[in-house]
Amino acid sequence: MAPTRFQLRKRNWFRCPYCGFQSWSSHSYVDVEKSVAKRSIQHLFWCERCQETSVFATGPAFAVFILGSSILLFVALYSLLALLGINWSSWEFLAFFALVGVFSAYVLAPLSSRVLNRYARQADDGL
Repeated sequence: MAPTRFQLRKRNWFRCPYCGFQSWSSHSYVDVEKSVAKRSIQHLFWCERCQETSVFATGPAFAVFILGSSILLFVALYSLLALLGINWSSWEFLAFFALVGVFSAYVLAPLSSRVLNRYARQADDGL
């Protein structure tokens, strides 16, 4: 059983840097330090197999990738629709992009986490 602060995240790729355990779900916890001298946010992950705690080592690459791919996908779809000369009503246009968004959230985001997420051993085991 996971420590009390860690919550189960589904559809998120995790590979333990200690034992090599791989899973499509992970137990994670965001540690926020708000002291006067130091302010930091650290994303911690707990391994089911070896019970060790690791840190998210990807950095801002995942957020930049998601933002960039969202803008690129919007521009590409909008250009394709304009090129084809499709004049949809606003409701059809909204429904189409809602379906693309749902597909992206449930299929593309977990697959991109498999490619982009990296984990490292925690330097301080002060939990």
